[in-house]
Amino acid sequence: MRQLPTISLLLAIFQIILLQATQAQETGSSEAITIIKQLRSANADTARVQMLLRLSTVYFNKTLNPISDTDTALVLADQALELAQRIKFASGEEDAIFLKGRIYIKQQNIVKLQQMLVNVSSENRIKLLLESGKSMLRTTYLKKSNRDSAIILFQEAGKLSDRIANRKLKEESQCLLGVVYLLNGNWQQGKAYFMQVIEARQKAGDKAGELNALLRMATTVFCDDCTENITALNRALELSHQLGDKSLETLIRLQIGYKHLNDGNTGEAEEQAAVALSIQRTI
Repeated sequence: MRQLPTISLLLAIFQIILLQATQAQETGSSEAITIIKQLRSANADTARVQMLLRLSTVYFNKTLNPISDTDTALVLADQALELAQRIKFASGEEDAIFLKGRIYIKQQNIVKLQQMLVNVSSENRIKLLLESGKSMLRTTYLKKSNRDSAIILFQEAGKLSDRIANRKLKEESQCLLGVVYLLNGNWQQGKAYFMQVIEARQKAGDKAGELNALLRMATTVFCDDCTENITALNRALELSHQLGDKSLETLIRLQIGYKHLNDGNTGEAEEQAAVALSIQRTI
């Protein structure tokens, strides 16, 4: 009987999260209107490139009309790229190329993506390999997941990251390899990849990076025996306190509650959910 109030509390928090998601969608629409107004009087300079990229990203992230919105996003990314090249704005050009690649991935336009990968910078190639691999982890109404191919892409991205000594992208490839093995039910192998990143972030004194890796490891899949997941989440909770991040604390406590619920510990689940809900109301 104690499970019912626990579920009620968790559902209450989900209502808050859904409200935030709705607000985010509304914010995106409001941002698009603001950027469009700014573009009407903007000069052909770096600021205009950044506006076009921001507007393209807003359309890229929309979900109500994905075909039309991604087409619009691509047109805007092309405009940003053309202007960046014309005014020799190198970082804007790189950002526009990466965004175009992400759009091709979302559109599942493999031919265009492969043509693009031939001439992009090493960093953009790595980032697009990672994005392409991530798209293969999801089963959609158009295609099934393809984790074996995702592993190949993540491994290639990791090798290229080593070649150009890009630590951040290397660690992202390790995390994503960990995700694949967790999805395949191999906790130990998945954990091993994540621990490489977690230990590296600990040595660097990067609490936010360590927390992010712990959260990804502990929440990627459901667990039957959640002991190790809860241990990782408790460490993440400790780090969120050190960072003073109340939003993250709410998320982590919610996850801890679910893991305890999976283990049949409804009392602890209810306690974590109550604290999370109390924190969320103050944010």
